Amino acid sequence: MERICPDCDQPLVTENVLDFQVDVCAKCAGLWFDDGELTKLSKAGWAEMDSAEDRFVPTVEPSQSDQMRSCPACRKPMEAFRYLYSSPVTLDSCPSCLGIWVEDGELRQMMLALGDAQSQPVNPALSSQLKIVAIEDRHRDRISHSKGFARAMRLFSLRRPYVR
Repeated sequence: MERICPDCDQPLVTENVLDFQVDVCAKCAGLWFDDGELTKLSKAGWAEMDSAEDRFVPTVEPSQSDQMRSCPACRKPMEAFRYLYSSPVTLDSCPSCLGIWVEDGELRQMMLALGDAQSQPVNPALSSQLKIVAIEDRHRDRISHSKGFARAMRLFSLRRPYVR
């Protein structure tokens, strides 16, 4: 099924970015990332994100419509969400196929928002609560591992009667 831009209703073109393919609108330079691809790009670093942003240039102004967008892959309605919850960047995601639509310029805005979030001072009370949660998670993992080991040892200790 051909993928269609949710803003321009134009067919999307497949382009290589790093080691995966991204669907790009030739008109508005919007990018469609299938599930996990945006994470791969962000893990590659800011230089790669900046390069992807500069690589695709719009030929028209993106529409500023607030209408609900349809997923380019499955055509189901997408849901808007706020990147990092508190940033000014609003992205659209498909709840069915988990892809993400990124308008032209939003990759750079995401990098700026992430940089701002990383430079914020850490709340000491929240930091100590997060440490406690991490310790509790490790403890739960150790208990689960111990129970699994104990079950395995019980199975090994079961003796079958010797049959001649």
